[in-house]
Amino acid sequence: MLQILVLGRNHLTGPIPQNLFNRLTSLSEVSLEWNMLSGPIPASIGKLVELRYLNLNNNKLSGRVPESIGRLQNLQTLDMSENQLSGPIPNSIGNLSNLTKFNLGYNRLSGSIPPSIGNMKSLKSLGLSDNALSGPIPNSIGKLQRVKSVYMKNNNLRGNIPTSIGDMTLLEEIHLSNNSFTGKIPATLSRLDNLLDLDLSKNGLSGPIPPIRKLNYLDLSSNPLSLRAIPPWLQQLPLVTLNLSQTGLVGQLPEWLSSSTLSSLDLSANSLTGELPAWIGNITRLSFFSLSRNQFNSSFLPQIRNLSKLFHLDLSHNNFSGGIGEFGTMASLSHLILSHNPLRGKIPESLGKLGYLYALELQGNGLSGEIPKELAEANNLRIVKLSENGLSGEIPEGILNIELLKEFDVSRNRLSGKIPHHKIKLPASSFAGNPGLCGDPLAPCKN
Repeated sequence: MLQILVLGRNHLTGPIPQNLFNRLTSLSEVSLEWNMLSGPIPASIGKLVELRYLNLNNNKLSGRVPESIGRLQNLQTLDMSENQLSGPIPNSIGNLSNLTKFNLGYNRLSGSIPPSIGNMKSLKSLGLSDNALSGPIPNSIGKLQRVKSVYMKNNNLRGNIPTSIGDMTLLEEIHLSNNSFTGKIPATLSRLDNLLDLDLSKNGLSGPIPPIRKLNYLDLSSNPLSLRAIPPWLQQLPLVTLNLSQTGLVGQLPEWLSSSTLSSLDLSANSLTGELPAWIGNITRLSFFSLSRNQFNSSFLPQIRNLSKLFHLDLSHNNFSGGIGEFGTMASLSHLILSHNPLRGKIPESLGKLGYLYALELQGNGLSGEIPKELAEANNLRIVKLSENGLSGEIPEGILNIELLKEFDVSRNRLSGKIPHHKIKLPASSFAGNPGLCGDPLAPCKN
């Protein structure tokens, strides 16, 4: 007569016993999530006709999703994500007309998405991400008119995104990134008045972008959209994240960005040109900002330092010139990436005051002077790349002994003296091209 079996978040190992479900036919809830269970899901699970909740998430289960799962017509939640399940999604899932949550993400499933998915009329959440699913999304998906979130990222899905997706009028999230979709972005997306998150990045889609009313998260990066300009209708949206990296943008940045609500802006790998406008300092909510791999040619603006919430700044592979200046006011900065520009002058001592600094990448510039000893005070540093500059003097004692340091490269500079003692193992290539340097891992120093 057992109705509820909850054994989640333990250290259970081995298979689910084949006979477990043969006799416990009164079960309405089975929770075995977050264990280390292995082997197949017993086909006898199809006998649990009273079952409403099934969670096998985060185990090591393998084999196929049993076809018998389609007999569980009272099921409302089905979560088998984060296992090692393989083979196709059974066609019988179309029988689960009361299912509201369906998650098979993070497995090894293959084959196409069965058209019977359109029969799951009660569904609100659909998760199939991180598998090896192929073929198109069936047109029948448009029948799922209660669905609020669709996650199918990181698969091998291809073909056009079906126009019927515009019939799913309650949709709030669509994540289809890192597949092989081609053709135009469906114009029917304009019907989705509740859509907040749209991620179609890393596909082969072409423009234009259909206007959508409420978006606050838009990622269309790494698509051959040939946009040329950022669509002006975007300025009407309460956008928090905008990623149009590698989408064919040209020309200069539109000034409406200065009054935007953005906290994350990525326009990298395009052909944007001209000077970095002074109004950049007005986007004070920015925490992630990347303009790398463009053709900006201005001096490094002091207005950047108005962005006090910034934790990631990447202006690498441009033509920014002049000195770097001070960064003492940017207390949240964790990633400072200014590599491969014609920047000059010294590395600012104030970088050592940035307690959250994780990565400092200044390689491939024209920087000179000594490496500031104050950098040793940035005790969260993991990555320091200063190669291909004109730095001189000795390597400061403390930098190589920052406890969390994982990568350090000062090759091809004009450094001299003995390399300080260090606990981490660094290759000789990290110090190569400095004729005046000696000591481990280079040749021993001579008196």
